[in-house]
Amino acid sequence: MPVDPPNLKHQDERTIVVPRHGTVILVHPGSRDNVAFHSLDDMRQDCDVRPVEKLHDIHSLAASYNHAILFLTDPFPIRQWPLRVLRSTFDYIPITFSTSHPEQAAILLEEGLIDALFTPETLPLLRRAMILNLIERAAWHAYTRRRNSELNLLSISDSLTRLYNHGHLLEILEREFRRADRSHEPLACLMIDIDHFKTVNDTYGHRFGDFILSGMANLLRSNLRQSDIVGRYGGEEFMIILPGTDVPAASNLAEKLRSMIENFRFHDAQHAASITASFGVASNTDQNVFNPEHLLQLSDRALYFAKESGRNRVCTAQEFETITDFDIFRHRLTDDQHHAPLLVLLTGNPQLRENMSDAADGEKCQLISFDDPALFAAEFQALTPNLIFIDTTGDYLETNFLNQTTSVAREAALPVAGIIDEKQNPSSSKENYLFDDFLTSDLSSLQLRHGIRRLLNLANLRREHRHLSNELRLAQRHLIRNERMRSIGEIAMGMAHEINNTLSAVMGAAHLLARRGDLADDARRLAVQIEHSSHDGATSVERLQSFLSPEQAREQERHRLARLIDEAIEFTRGRWRDEAQSMQIRYEMINRVDSRLNIMGNAAEIKEALIKLILNALDAMPSGGSVAFDATTSPSNVVLTIADEGIGMDEQTQRHAFDPFFSTKQDKSSGLGLYVVFSTMKRHGGRVDMESQPGRGTQIRLTFPRLTPFDTPPPHTAEPSPAESNDTPVFGLSTGNKLKILVIDDEPMVRDVHSKLLKRLGHDVDTASGGNEALEHASKISYDVIFTDLSMPQISGWETARRLRELCPNSVVVLLSGWGRHHSDEMLQTCGISHVLAKPVTTRQLKDLLSRIKIPPARPPDPTGSVME
Repeated sequence: MPVDPPNLKHQDERTIVVPRHGTVILVHPGSRDNVAFHSLDDMRQDCDVRPVEKLHDIHSLAASYNHAILFLTDPFPIRQWPLRVLRSTFDYIPITFSTSHPEQAAILLEEGLIDALFTPETLPLLRRAMILNLIERAAWHAYTRRRNSELNLLSISDSLTRLYNHGHLLEILEREFRRADRSHEPLACLMIDIDHFKTVNDTYGHRFGDFILSGMANLLRSNLRQSDIVGRYGGEEFMIILPGTDVPAASNLAEKLRSMIENFRFHDAQHAASITASFGVASNTDQNVFNPEHLLQLSDRALYFAKESGRNRVCTAQEFETITDFDIFRHRLTDDQHHAPLLVLLTGNPQLRENMSDAADGEKCQLISFDDPALFAAEFQALTPNLIFIDTTGDYLETNFLNQTTSVAREAALPVAGIIDEKQNPSSSKENYLFDDFLTSDLSSLQLRHGIRRLLNLANLRREHRHLSNELRLAQRHLIRNERMRSIGEIAMGMAHEINNTLSAVMGAAHLLARRGDLADDARRLAVQIEHSSHDGATSVERLQSFLSPEQAREQERHRLARLIDEAIEFTRGRWRDEAQSMQIRYEMINRVDSRLNIMGNAAEIKEALIKLILNALDAMPSGGSVAFDATTSPSNVVLTIADEGIGMDEQTQRHAFDPFFSTKQDKSSGLGLYVVFSTMKRHGGRVDMESQPGRGTQIRLTFPRLTPFDTPPPHTAEPSPAESNDTPVFGLSTGNKLKILVIDDEPMVRDVHSKLLKRLGHDVDTASGGNEALEHASKISYDVIFTDLSMPQISGWETARRLRELCPNSVVVLLSGWGRHHSDEMLQTCGISHVLAKPVTTRQLKDLLSRIKIPPARPPDPTGSVME
C-alpha cells in the first residue's frame, strides 16, 4: 500500500484526473484553466477529470481507486529525487512525463523513474493510444496485486475455517514472542481441543463435523480482541495468541470461552449437537519459557493435563511441574501423527494385500507391501515403519527369519502383528510369542481398520514408554550427580567455615603483631605480609561461599562489571592457566571492559554465569585460543560481549543451546550451563543473544539494564586492605568514653584475637567460651555490644543470641559468622541479631560497625566499670 509522502508537501499544486474506471492521472500545473488540463479533453470519453489542489492529496485519492496513472508536465522539476519519492510511494502506478525538453528528461526514462515520455510534437492520437495502453497496464497491475493478495491469504489460511493455518500460526507466535521479549510484555498462548470429536464424526458424519469446526472458528473469532490471533492448529485443535496478556487474564478468557462453547448448540438442517472443549494456558512469564517452542510445548502440556483430568476444563502451566524433555518428545510425537503412519506388509496373498490397502486408506496410513521375505528383511528397517504385518499362512517363512525380524522390531519398539488363517488358534502356534497381536486373513476392511488403530496406539505407548525410560535414566543420572555436587558443596562450605576461623586468628594476630612498637622492621614487614596473605585468602573463601550458596545473596546491588569479570577469570584460572600449561595449551583472557562501568545485579549470580560462559568457551577451544570481554553502552542498556575462537555451533545447536539438559558433550556435562546463564539474565531483566558459525567461534551478548550513571562509584566498595586500616579509638555512647563489650567464641585463639582488637580500639571487653558462660556474664553485667559466634557446642549462636536478647534487651547483638555474611532475615530478626560480620574481620570493619551502633540511653555509670543486676 502507498505510504504518506511527507517529502512532497512543499511541491507546487497539482491536478489529478480520475477516469471512470478508477485511473488517476496527475497533471501539472494544477489548475482547471491550464493548457495541460485541457490537453486531456480528448480523454474525457474514458475518464472523469477532477482537479486536486495539492500533491500530497495523491495518497488518499490513489488509495481510493483500483488503479492509477500519474501524468506530469512542464515545468515539473527535472530532478531525480521527487520522482524517486513518487516511484517509491506509488511503485504500482505508471508515471508519464510531458516536456518540451526531452533531451533533459531522457535520463529519467533510462533510470526507470518514468514509464512514458511525451513532447508537444507527439500527435494527440498517439498520446491517447499510449495513455490508454498505460491505463490497461495499471488495471493489470491492480488485478495482479489483488490476486497476489488473495493467494497470499490462501497460503496462510485454513480452507475450512478461514482462520490462520498451522504454519502461519507458528510464524506469528515467533514474531509476537520476540516483540514481547524486546518490550518485556507478557504473551499468553491458549491451546484448545474439542473433546471427543471423533465421536461426533462417527455419529453425525464428517460433513457435520466440518460444520462444527467452522462454527467453532466463528465462535472464537467473535469473542476475541482485535489484537488477539486465532488459528486452526490442526484437526480439532485451535490456538489463540494473546499479546499483552498474563496467565490470570488468559485463564479468565479461556474459562469464558469454555463456558460459551459448552452452552452453545450447533445445528444445521439435519443435525444438532453440543460439544465441550479443553484448554491449555501458558505464558512467557513462566521462568521455564525461553523461546516460542517452549511456550507452545508448555501450553500443549497444559492441554494434555486438561484432557487427562476429565476434559471440559482449563489447565494452566502453573498447575503442574516444570517442563521436561518428555514435553518436547510429546510435541514431536504429535507432529509426527500429523503425517500418515507407514505400515509394512509381508504377504503373498493378493486379496489380503487389497483388503489391507483399503484399511490403510481408511485410516489415512501409507502401506508398502512385500512378497519376498529377503527383500522385506533388507528394506523394512530403512523404511522406519510404524507397524509391521507378517502373513504366516504361507509356507515360505522360516522360524529363524521370524526370530530375526521380530527381534529387530522389538529393539525399535515396533509392534509386529501376525496374520493367521481363520481356522488357526493363535495360542497353538509355536511362534505366538513372537507377535504382539494376531489378525485373521478373512477379516473385512473395517475389522482390519480396528486392528490397525489398536496397534498404532500400542506403537505410540511403546514410544512414550521408551522415551520415559530414557528420561528416567537421565534424571537418575542427573539426580546422582546433583546429590554428589550437593554433598561436595556441603563439605566445601564446612571447610570454608573452618578456614575462616583459622584466618581470623592468623590475620588478627598478624595485625596486632605488626603494630607493636618493639618489633624489628624485618619482623614487622613479615607480619604485614602475613596479614595481607590472610586477607587474600579470606577473599577467595568468600568468593567460594558465594558461588556454592548463591541463594543466600539474592539482593541486587551496584557493581563494577570489569571487577566481576576479573573475579570470574580468577576463579577459573586453575582451568585456563594451570591445567592448560600442564598440557602445553595456551589460553588468553582479555578484559577490555571499562573499569568505571556499573551494572545493577546480584554479584554471585552474575559471576556464576560468567564462569559458565568461560568454561564453555574453553571447552570449545581444545587447542587453545583467546576469550575476549568487551562492553558497549546505550542510554538504557549495557551490552557485554564474550567472544571466543572456538569451533563454533551450527544453527541446529544454537536453537537448543539454552534448553535445559541440552549438551553436545554427552555424559561430560549436565546441559545446564547456558540454561543457568539464560535464567540469570531473565531474573536481572536482561537478555542473552548468541552468534556463532562452525569454525569461526562464538559470541555471547549479555544485555543488562543500565540503571546507574557510567562514572558513579558503587556504594558498596571493596573492603580496604589491611594496610589501609588504622587504630584510632572509637568511643560509644553508653559511657561517654568506651563501650562495654562481650565476645563469645568457642575457639580460644579467635576469641583472644577479637578481644585484643576491640581493646586496641579503646573498649572494655569481656570474653566467654560458649553460650552458658555468656548468659552467666550477662546476668551480672550490662553490655553495650555482644559479639557471638554461630557454630558453638552445647548452645548454638542462634539460641545464645535469642536468650541474650530476652535477658538484656538494650544490648546490641552482632553475629560473627564463619559461614559468610548472608543469613535468613527472619532468623536474624527472631533471634534479635542487629548486625552480621563475616569472619575473618578487620579492625576497620569493627571500627566502622561500632561507630554506627546507637546504644539506648545508658544506666548511671558504675565506678567499678560494670553494672550488676
